[in-house]
Amino acid sequence: MTDHLPNYLLIANTNIKQKKEPPSFFRLYSDVNILKFKEHVGNINWKDVYESVDTNIAYANFEQKLNTCYINSFPLVRLSRKHTKDKKMDVSRLNY
Repeated sequence: MTDHLPNYLLIANTNIKQKKEPPSFFRLYSDVNILKFKEHVGNINWKDVYESVDTNIAYANFEQKLNTCYINSFPLVRLSRKHTKDKKMDVSRLNY
């Protein structure tokens, strides 16, 4: 037996700030936004897609035009703090 006992030292740092989660965003797929998307797609000039000889360029033009319509019709909306803790979030309940 020895008379040497282990020594312990605990240092508590109380200055640690909790990291905030980045805000959650989602897209609203309401009837109004769907109609807006259909209208945007209907107004597109598809000439450069149809007349393109290279299929890669035609597809890139098609994708770019469709993506622009999608982003303009279904913008990202910030999720409120109240709804961030919902495990099953029903988008139709949100009043935006």
